[in-house]
Amino acid sequence: MPHQPDSWPAGCLPRMMDVKFAAYYCGISPTAFLTRVKAGLLPPGRRDGKRVLWDLVTVNRALDRLSGVITDDSVDSLIDHDEAQAFAAMVARGERDRKLEERIFAAHLAGKTSREIGAREKLSPQKVASIIRWHKGRKPSAPISSR
Repeated sequence: MPHQPDSWPAGCLPRMMDVKFAAYYCGISPTAFLTRVKAGLLPPGRRDGKRVLWDLVTVNRALDRLSGVITDDSVDSLIDHDEAQAFAAMVARGERDRKLEERIFAAHLAGKTSREIGAREKLSPQKVASIIRWHKGRKPSAPISSR
């Protein structure tokens, strides 16, 4: 369990907890805590370097569901951190895809063939050709950078 700084107010809890502290917070042993995590009753921890930590908010939500405090998941999903992380990953994939498409079109403008571009980007020549056709059909108001 982490040491609480002397300057913290009494009853102040850390947002991220190791398994011993999370189990203590739930009122069960670390073994019982991990058993409930494995069964899906409690949320999985998040790796932080070599440590695995549990978010106090997600543990509270799981405990609220188990005790019946929250019965309407639509209310709970308003602050669903897993959905927020999935959305952030989707945005990152979109950004990577956009940059890939720009690299492909820039290589095409430089005179590279679909086969050469595909080999460099690890894509089929058909996929490369499809991306090039899509870029050719774009409106001039959406310029392609050559980064």
